[in-house]
Amino acid sequence: MKYAEFHIENQIVEVFNAATGVESVHMNGEEISKGYSFFGRDHFFQIGNDNYIIRPTISFKNNTGMSILLYKNGLPLTLENKFSKTLRSKNRIATIIVGLVVGLVGGFIFGYTLTKFIQWLGTVV
Repeated sequence: MKYAEFHIENQIVEVFNAATGVESVHMNGEEISKGYSFFGRDHFFQIGNDNYIIRPTISFKNNTGMSILLYKNGLPLTLENKFSKTLRSKNRIATIIVGLVVGLVGGFIFGYTLTKFIQWLGTVV
């Protein structure tokens, strides 16, 4: 699953994580780093003379459950994650739909159970 997409110096850098725990980083569609990780591992690569580190970590602050830290020559770099921006809007729609379905089903079950309980009380009293 794709977790991040950064545009760095006219390069597209993407971060992927498979269900098996294999993380990979691709630059312009070509794999530049890969390794097994459950909690995130550092991925090192170069663009020109600059050294970059991508550090995925577990985070509960966003929809993906991951936070991607990016460093250029050892200093933190703040870039917009192009992928998470589109993922947020998709997740928002999915959350609304799931909330509506759960609310409707839960309301129906509650109403049905309450009706049966009231009928039962009528036969007992």
